[in-house]
Amino acid sequence: MKIVKNQREPLIFENAFYLSNSYLSKGREIFIQWYKEQISEILFKRVPIYANKMKVFYNKIKVSRAEKRWGSCSSQNNLNFSYRLAMVPIEIIDYVIVHELAHI
Repeated sequence: MKIVKNQREPLIFENAFYLSNSYLSKGREIFIQWYKEQISEILFKRVPIYANKMKVFYNKIKVSRAEKRWGSCSSQNNLNFSYRLAMVPIEIIDYVIVHELAHI
């Protein structure tokens, strides 16, 4: 990670993280939001693929700040995933997706 001056965007990722000096005090929240966006994009693409293969129907996908669980599935078939999944290999993400879908 590099702290940079005069950067319009709070956080840019281009082979490294570039955090704007003016957003340094909000750095943690900015990183969490960035990770949420990354994992949301992955989940919204991959969950339907596995749900179709498993022939199950889920209601919603939500990305949370859960610290002790990778994911969960509610009795209403809502799938919840921690933003921290964005930090693990895709094979682990797929495993968690399939695990949560198996609850349905």
